[in-house]
Amino acid sequence: MQRDLFDNTIFYYDFAADHWNLGDFRDILKEGDTFEAEGKTWEIVGRSNIEQCFTIIEVDDEQV
Repeated sequence: MQRDLFDNTIFYYDFAADHWNLGDFRDILKEGDTFEAEGKTWEIVGRSNIEQCFTIIEVDDEQV
């Protein structure tokens, strides 16, 4: 996972590295979906199959 250079709230989740072991689940996730990892809720705000990554943000659990 890599933090955006200009916005500290945006991260990029690399499909190949798959740090959180999403496995096949990452193939069905799409924009607007949320998932749990590291005790936090993350929302997918973008998906690039070409770059093989999600753009994700941490979501306040009260907003979910």
